[in-house]
Amino acid sequence: MTYPVETEEITYKHQKAKGKRQAILSQFTPEKVHHELTGEDSLCPDCHEELKEIGSVIQR
Repeated sequence: MTYPVETEEITYKHQKAKGKRQAILSQFTPEKVHHELTGEDSLCPDCHEELKEIGSVIQR
């Protein structure tokens, strides 16, 4: 026994907007942000050695 298969045909095309995000981001100047630990937060809870920075973020 075979069942009929429904098919759907797409009759429209969506056009993607180009360049808006880059235009918006170009208005801002990038700023490098360092998240530093101070006080007791800068010490490892296990070995009590001083922690060091392992990365930074460039924020727009």
